[in-house]
Amino acid sequence: RGDELHAALATATDTAGAPAATDTDQAGRTHAIWLLGPGPEQDALTALAGGGELVVADGNHRSLAAQTGGFPRFLAVVTTPASVAIQPYNRLVSELPCTPDELLDRLRAAGAQLAPVDGPVEVPAAGGTVHLRLAGQGYAVTLPHDADAARLENLDHALVERLLLRDALGLDPGDKRITYVGGDYPASWLTSEVDAGRAELAVLIAPVTVDDFVAVNLAREKMPRKSTWFTPKARGGLVVAELPR
Repeated sequence: RGDELHAALATATDTAGAPAATDTDQAGRTHAIWLLGPGPEQDALTALAGGGELVVADGNHRSLAAQTGGFPRFLAVVTTPASVAIQPYNRLVSELPCTPDELLDRLRAAGAQLAPVDGPVEVPAAGGTVHLRLAGQGYAVTLPHDADAARLENLDHALVERLLLRDALGLDPGDKRITYVGGDYPASWLTSEVDAGRAELAVLIAPVTVDDFVAVNLAREKMPRKSTWFTPKARGGLVVAELPR
């Protein structure tokens, strides 16, 4: 019931007067809260917020900790699909365990298609191709899909983790040489890290689609690590609540 909740929240905030608190984040967005006491409006909004299946978009460790600890509740933000967007989640590799040419040869041997990129290396406009920046050259890489695998295993982030990081580079995805860079950092920053010699490889991946994200969650599967960077993120510290056990 996301559309209904979105419209009801917009109406509630438009008619609520001045917010109780506001703050501005590093991107210039203003975050505001209004306190809504007991009554018909509170009842209607909470009914809409809980009127369907909720998907954890961020903070899986918090919801899992509450379940594991046997707590009946935990502090969370319930939002609507129209309120958020999924931004790219890219990778930087500080040190390659092989030469750039060996990496490219291993990718080709695994069935990947490589094409040089003329000009700046950007985040791909759509899934199916990832962009690599090595010293002095960029490449558009189409990683081979497994026709027999589930949707999850063919997501770009899963293919990068399996075929590029594990198979071609021999790196565990948790290796300290890999930095996971959220959508607050533009492609130009990642490529500049390579060009300046502070990293040896930048991997730019198209954002996960909302459809893929929802499908994976409803199938009770786990998204690949560090694959969804949701924005805007609710400003921390605006709400404090005591939650009795």
